[in-house]
Amino acid sequence: MPAAIIVGASSGIGRALAKELADRGYVLGLVARRGDLLQQLASALPRDPIVDVVDVTHLEETTARLTAVFEKLGTVDLFIYNSGIGRENPNLNLAPELDTIRVNVLGFANAMNVAVKMLERQGRGHLVGISSISSFRGGLIAPAYGASKAFMSNYLEALHCRMTRLFPPTMPETAA
Repeated sequence: MPAAIIVGASSGIGRALAKELADRGYVLGLVARRGDLLQQLASALPRDPIVDVVDVTHLEETTARLTAVFEKLGTVDLFIYNSGIGRENPNLNLAPELDTIRVNVLGFANAMNVAVKMLERQGRGHLVGISSISSFRGGLIAPAYGASKAFMSNYLEALHCRMTRLFPPTMPETAA
């Protein structure tokens, strides 16, 4: 059976992806900050997932816990980073800007580094990051959000280049 890890699985897109992948037969590792919502999701799935409550802003803990989820699943076919925040901040207070950067930049880069190393170690797998159309333009009331999503998009492009170099796409053989 294929296996997937979803970081940010407790609500929204992550929750919907968990349901879709479970319906397609994936064994899941579900990671998010809100344990109560993760448990509700886990109980609604047809197969018991591995569930771990992780706040991605705690970098060392996230590294250890994501590594453990990878190891429990064995081979992971798909790693999805969906965790993210965005706060309206028309007064440009520093605290909301830094919160957004901690999750959308630092937490993201840390989790992706864990995933890339694990996928490289196993020799295969797919990496997905959920960014935003906001990555193309700065926004008036949430400056750090668009900037952090631009970071994500560019970082994902760099990881794509790395992974493509390590695991070149193969063409299916054609009948002669």
